[in-house]
Amino acid sequence: MKDKPRMNIWSDGSDVYPKIYTKTIFGSSLPIPKFKVTPPPAIDAYKEGQLLAYLGEFGVANPFLKRSPGREGILEMDFRFLEKYETKPDYESYGGKAYFKVNSEKKRLELLSVVAPNTDVEIPVNSMDGTFRHAESMVLASMYYMVISGKHLAHIHMTYNLLEVVLHNAFDAQGQFNHPVRTFMYLHLFSHELAEELTTEHLVQEGAVFNQIFATTHDALINHLNDQYHNFEYCADEDFHYRQEIMKMEDGTILPHACINWELEYREIWEKYTDGIIYGVYKHDDEVRDDKYIQDMLRGMKEVFFNGLPDRYDDLKTRAGLSRWASDTIHHLVVRHQVYGTSGVRAAMDPRISTTQVPKDRGTPGVDEWRSLIGVALATACSRFTLLYGKNEEKFVYLLDGLKPEYKELMTPIFEELHNDLEKLDKKWTKNSADLEYNYNYFRAIPSVLRTGPGY
Repeated sequence: MKDKPRMNIWSDGSDVYPKIYTKTIFGSSLPIPKFKVTPPPAIDAYKEGQLLAYLGEFGVANPFLKRSPGREGILEMDFRFLEKYETKPDYESYGGKAYFKVNSEKKRLELLSVVAPNTDVEIPVNSMDGTFRHAESMVLASMYYMVISGKHLAHIHMTYNLLEVVLHNAFDAQGQFNHPVRTFMYLHLFSHELAEELTTEHLVQEGAVFNQIFATTHDALINHLNDQYHNFEYCADEDFHYRQEIMKMEDGTILPHACINWELEYREIWEKYTDGIIYGVYKHDDEVRDDKYIQDMLRGMKEVFFNGLPDRYDDLKTRAGLSRWASDTIHHLVVRHQVYGTSGVRAAMDPRISTTQVPKDRGTPGVDEWRSLIGVALATACSRFTLLYGKNEEKFVYLLDGLKPEYKELMTPIFEELHNDLEKLDKKWTKNSADLEYNYNYFRAIPSVLRTGPGY
């Protein structure tokens, strides 16, 4: 770090924002918006020492919240498993943990204390305490490390790429190109393998950008990704019941602005969509159990996903289980990918309040490291990839052209209804400027910006 240019103190990054992103070349400009301003509530939360709580209630950190063993009414984010990974000499270790509670009086999630990596000392929130701030920054960096390299790259791109292989083996390789389940799931995976190839090459190879934006050595990064793959739990983020329960106030209602509320509105749409198809195609549960290709898909998933499937999928032996598997998978590939890869970057890109690696000298981030982070963030946030819904988008009904007539007749109106439901939700969330401000400030992903799947 001693030989590298460093960010100015309190710089939001706009002074070193890469100029090429704002240039017009040969009459065309890059499809990148102006410098993204950090949501004001994120700044306010940081000033209070509550940035981790803000991200836990509204944003990318929400799925990390778990009940704290032995502490009644307390939640935690535990990143201590990251402490075993070697970091570069100039950077602090990842790890640590944070404790929270649902404050029913204030109707918000509240950070209580943090524990720095490789220590057992619990440091209470004090926005004026340098010790707290340093520990907070290390836990924040650990959270972003897990979001970007764990949740986004390993859990979505690398792992769900295997799902596409499973679908190919179960359906395409056996001539079942027009199987109704394969047909509607294909929409969310058709360009996934190309994205995985690109991200692996440009992000993970030795000397690639992940070596710049994270504190781990390259060997440790690879070990971390391998561990994330082996520990992967299918659609763990879609355990909506657990996520609802831990965000409830004393009166039994969920925190009013918690992200789980708007995610549940998507869940309702996905379940209506998949129930319509699955219960239409299969009249009885026995037909699911007797569908050779669905059971081949199940065997394939058990071979590549070491920890099996959640109980809520009934081992793909019932219509309810198969439909829930499909709706959870769609939610993860579409909505959670949008949160991890796009809407969540609004706070992560601000070097004043967030960083993906913490210099040991407690100085500011390196300019080149921050620019590399910006490049990764913009590659996902501004990628030109097929939208799931939009005024000028097709409704993907053409995918049904090869189906048997009875399946096409069944599924066509269900596809149309999905499009209409997303359109209604989009209008609901974009009625006025206050809605647009809320969407930006609290990371609510509106339907008109959702991609069909994890393109980048």
